[in-house]
Order: sequence, then C-alpha cells, then structure tokens
Amino acid sequence: MQTGVTSRRSGRLTRRGVCLGALAAGGAMGLAACGEQAPGSAKVQKKDVELSIVQQPTFSTELDNQVYPAGYELFREKTGIRVSAVTIPEGDIRAKVTALVAGGTPPDGTYMHPSKITSVAAAGLIIPIEPYVSKDRSLNVSDLYPSVLAYFRAPSGSGKLYGLPFTSNPPVVLFNRGLFERHGVKMPDQLEKEGGWTWDRLREISVQLTRGASDDKTWGWESINVNIAQHICALVWSSGGEVYDKELAKTRLGEAVAMDALQNYADLRARYGVVAEGPEVTAIPSLQRIGRVGTGRVAMQFNSRLAVPNFAVAAEQHGVKPAIAPLPKGKAGRVTRNGPSAYMVVQGTKHPEEVYQLGAWMTTTEFQRIQYKVGGTVPVRKSQMESEEFQKSLKPWEPLAVWKETAEADRALAYSTRNEEVEAVFGEAYNRVKTGMATMKEVMPVIEPQMNNLLAEARSTSR
Repeated sequence: MQTGVTSRRSGRLTRRGVCLGALAAGGAMGLAACGEQAPGSAKVQKKDVELSIVQQPTFSTELDNQVYPAGYELFREKTGIRVSAVTIPEGDIRAKVTALVAGGTPPDGTYMHPSKITSVAAAGLIIPIEPYVSKDRSLNVSDLYPSVLAYFRAPSGSGKLYGLPFTSNPPVVLFNRGLFERHGVKMPDQLEKEGGWTWDRLREISVQLTRGASDDKTWGWESINVNIAQHICALVWSSGGEVYDKELAKTRLGEAVAMDALQNYADLRARYGVVAEGPEVTAIPSLQRIGRVGTGRVAMQFNSRLAVPNFAVAAEQHGVKPAIAPLPKGKAGRVTRNGPSAYMVVQGTKHPEEVYQLGAWMTTTEFQRIQYKVGGTVPVRKSQMESEEFQKSLKPWEPLAVWKETAEADRALAYSTRNEEVEAVFGEAYNRVKTGMATMKEVMPVIEPQMNNLLAEARSTSR
C-alpha cells in the first residue's frame, strides 16, 4: 500500500507526504483537494499550494469519506489550494505531530482536541491566528458561537485564538421512545414540556426503566463518563457548582454543591444499579457511537449529534424509536459543554495563511452544508442554526428548538497545561465512587491536594 502523498504536478512523493503517510498507514485515509482565500473574498487569486493536514476520525469512516474529500475538492476549485490529509486516531495526534515538528517535517495544519490546546500552545507546537483574523473582513467572528470559539483559545478560554471551529457537538439526552412506551414511563421530552426535566427526575425514571433479568433486562442510563470534560462539568455547572476557580489555580469540586451533585450522579450505578456498566452488560451488543441504546436494551444516554446517523441506522436494524431531549436542569438551570473540531496552524509550516484560509472557509455554509448532509454536527455559526440547509438535515425526531437551546447553553471548560494528569487523578477516584467502593466525601480530601498541586505547577511553568 502506498503511504506517501504524491504531488499532482510532478507525480513524485514529497518528504512531508512520506512522513504523514507513514504515520497514517494501516487505517489512515489519504485525501487530496484544493482551496484558497478566506471566505467571501471579492477577488480570488488562486494559489498553487498543497497543504498537509492531520485530521481525526470525526463521524465514521464511511461518513468522513462523504464529507472531507468533497469539502477539500470544493476548496481547491475555489482557491487552487490542494489538501492532502491523513486520518490519525485522536489520542495519537499530539505525540505524532510533536515528532513531525521535532523531525523537521511538520504538517501544515492539524486537528487537536480542545483539552490539549493550552498545553500544545505552551509547547510552541501551534501558532495563534489573530494576525489573519484581524485582516479577514469576511470572517464575521461575532457570528460564531462564542462558547465554541473559546475552546480554541489559550491560555484556556480567554487567551490567544488558535483555531476556528468547523464542527460543534453540545450534548443532549438521546433516548429510545419505544422502551419508555413498553414500560409505561413518562418521557424526557414530555417532562421538559411540563417543566420537570431535572437530574432528580432522570434518576427516578431510570429506576422505573431498569427491570427484568438476563436477556430481558433493560437499564435506564447508558454510562457515567468519569472525565471532567465530559459529563462532570455540565452536571456540576447545572447544579450551581464550579470545577475550578477563575484563576485555574484550585479545583472547586470539593465544595458541598459539587460534591452532592457528583455523589448523586455516581449513585445511579453505585446505589440504584440503573447504569448499563460492568460485567453484566459485556455480552450485550453495543453499536458505534450509540451504544446499547441502539440495540434496545438501554433507555437513555448522554450524547451529541455525532450519534444521530448511527441512531437512525439502529432504528432500521433494531427497531428502536429514536428521540432526543435537552440535558436535565439542575438548581442553576441547564448548562452544556462541547467537543468542537478545528484545524491549528503548526509551527514551522511554510503555509500558515493558507491553513487559516482553509479553517475559515470550513466555518462557512459552503462547507457546513456538506456536513449537514450526513447529520453529525450542529452549526458553528448563529446565522446557520435556523438555515434551510441545517433544518433539512434534521431527522423527524430532532426538534430544532432542542439543538438551538443546547448550543446557546454551551460553556467552555478551562484547561491547564497539566489537564491530562488532573483528569487522571479525578477519573481514577470517581470510578471508585460510581462503583460503590468509596464516596465523594472519602476521595476528595485525598485527590483535592493532588489536583491543586498539578494546577499550581501548570501556572508556575506557564508564566
């Protein structure tokens, strides 16, 4: 199998292409296309440039192949800039981009998970894009959802801008309406209409939906993700708590309001046994993205629009009845989080402006409508939310109002340069809480100093 990227003009393998191709071998998707200036330029002067881009698996291999090649080709037609992309597992991207930069063959642009932006920027692997944004009169930054944009600022949330989002995936509750009908339980969307869709009610109906035994057993809730950046931050915020202080110097998860919310959530499994986790469920089929909700054994899950295409397939193959509702409210109302995507300009590239142009163009309706066709993202721009293109992409069971409110309730979590270590400390402890091996009151006095020490070290090294 050829692992390099061949120049269309010369037919030869470039050094950069060989390096990127080698990293992607055994599952990477080689793409080629072309593009040029920032969106909406009145006069386009096409450029003979080829960009190397490292991208992550976004929707699925099949759906990614419907989105990215078509998008890159349209960009090439407009601008003359070709895009050669390789797909690398998200968890491997930072290490491999670091190796490429150190080896003197950096890619021009790369995806990077929002939780890593602050540390990657501090390491000098990516460069800010403000110089290009300031000159781009057609970008219209104010139209981009500010919370989504904040994920690509470093220091986290309020510093320099390193990327422009082209996907947005704030979470909702995906549920199987058929399982609710079977057990005669009031549904989340009905509870929402009545003003009673809260985390407490989620627990109550999860108990009602968890019944039966062996092959007939069903569960109320799919899983409890122990990552702070996933379920935890949204739960704590909606309960009126905070994850960190404003200076990102200390965690506030040890405060009573946060501790109570976290213990109550862990008790879904530890006390009530309504979460489909553990040895009992390992033999039950689980579908990509949609898990066991898709096979009809679990009623609800915390998920995003990334799972909608798979949920639709599950309806055809397993007879489930897909539906969505917003996340439950807590004492502070409804607060969500996100996992958006963007391309960063890599340090050492000879084409920073062209990488910026690609990223800016991918925020526009021209690219977004390609994504909408596969149904795996919500708009990154406020003006696109009620657009005809987005509304046509919605399934009959996807109310526009739910996605609109969810996008508006999004809040970006701040990340330190030691975020992965902070997450590891908390995640290990919270896993013990959700499995009933400990309580929040027992673990927080132990892990709070550890988390604070990591945050302090991150602050001292970033000054």
